[in-house]
Amino acid sequence: MKTIAFALMLVAAPLLAGTSQSTTDSQKAANFEVNLPGAPFGVEVSADKQWVFVSLSGGGPGGGPGIAVLHDKDGQLGLAQVIPMRSSPAGLVLTHDGSMLIVAADDTVVFFDTKRLESGGTDAAFQWISDGPDAGSVYVNVTADDRTLFVSDEGSQTITVINLDKIRSLGRDSEANLQRFNSEGGAPDVTIGKIPVGLGPIALTISKDQRWLFTTSELAPPDWNWPDVMNAEGGGPGDAKVPEGAVVVIDIAKARTDPKQSVIARVPAGGSPVRLAISPDDRRLFVTARNSNAVMVFDTAALIKDPGHATPTKIPVGASPVPIAVVMDGKLALVGNSNRFSPDAGKRSTVSVLDVSRIGTGRDPTLGQITCGAFPREFHVSADGKILFLTNFLSRTLEVVDVGRLVTPGASGLLLSPAVKSVATIPGMNTDMMEIQRAKRIFMACKIYADDNNGAFPDKISELVPLYLPAEQCKDPLTPNADFILLGGNDIDSPPKPVVMSAGTTSSGKHIAVDTNGVVDER
Repeated sequence: MKTIAFALMLVAAPLLAGTSQSTTDSQKAANFEVNLPGAPFGVEVSADKQWVFVSLSGGGPGGGPGIAVLHDKDGQLGLAQVIPMRSSPAGLVLTHDGSMLIVAADDTVVFFDTKRLESGGTDAAFQWISDGPDAGSVYVNVTADDRTLFVSDEGSQTITVINLDKIRSLGRDSEANLQRFNSEGGAPDVTIGKIPVGLGPIALTISKDQRWLFTTSELAPPDWNWPDVMNAEGGGPGDAKVPEGAVVVIDIAKARTDPKQSVIARVPAGGSPVRLAISPDDRRLFVTARNSNAVMVFDTAALIKDPGHATPTKIPVGASPVPIAVVMDGKLALVGNSNRFSPDAGKRSTVSVLDVSRIGTGRDPTLGQITCGAFPREFHVSADGKILFLTNFLSRTLEVVDVGRLVTPGASGLLLSPAVKSVATIPGMNTDMMEIQRAKRIFMACKIYADDNNGAFPDKISELVPLYLPAEQCKDPLTPNADFILLGGNDIDSPPKPVVMSAGTTSSGKHIAVDTNGVVDER
């Protein structure tokens, strides 16, 4: 896929560049969505917020899986390239020194050089480690010293522990390392061992003091002998009951030397716990219990010192919550309600906003809900805590949220800000700007279509709908009852030719057009 050299959302500038906002900006939405070429799972952001990396189950060259690389250039967030992968990536993590992006992908852990990712190099992936047959590698996290990697093996009830010092010692020769992976299954002696946990481990959250690793298991395995007290997820009232899932507590120092003996506690955590977040002071652990439609809040000291009496506070949220994040120095917890088992799973969903100060006081901590895309899957908070990123799996979007504008002070505490909206067109944008934004989205869909059709662009809107773009996003804001005009052509046309053109005209009396190279002008 060629570089797409335009901003996906013009309004990204004040959020990502960190510029100050004028008083008129207070009337604009505090969050917006960016279209992606495939269904996103995880998202990671460089410390300077200049680069955003998103794992995609599709959208790469030929429609295959890959890593989307987005760049904040001159205050505008744009898709630079999609780096293809052999298998679908899921969770991903940047090392703290920013030099590596590490990705869990089915039965493999893949290591990328971030500079090569940013430049679009074909050798961006430089190391591959087999996590075992049917491991189902789904999530990754790294200790603050960048020496130890943890990998959740959803299919084999384990957490793999990998020595990153040994990974570094093997160098970054992509060709040689790939040959070794194909012949030997990866680098030798880099895996320290595997931590035994429950069924379906996913989340990997490390305490701020670096002493403890917390993970989730969706179900307690039979050998734990936990009682069957839950309806099976997606099952009916008459179906057999299943046990709760668990929060598992792991001693990191022990995991680095003897992983099999590193688990210190297993505590019931409701139905299908899948994600975790920890407060900045390490005192509270927040768990999304997907099959309980709730967040379970634990005292971390109790989990570690007295797990038999670690009883969580249960907070009802929306349907099938998945991602969770703690923001604003621990003042708010945000919960993505995936609704993934509902017939309406493909429709827009919500993020619940919780006031942490109210937990355990008898006051309802829920301040309200923000609308978001379909199936919110993963949060990432920028290093400075100011920007929240959310992947919406079924909407194929990346949501970007100005954390500082989520709430406003009220007489009785925090209130959800009226600036928090999630809309396809941001209030305050004039019609010409909306026209340009819509034209760029359609051009991006045309690029993906061309990748799937030997470089040929579509010559009618019906060829894009619904696989590449929803019908409502093909309408012309300048002429509401008309679609944009597609002009066909090929992605190698030289000189560049118009691919997308507005049906109506702007305030200057001209049509908006996007050419083969993604350049927007008026004609």
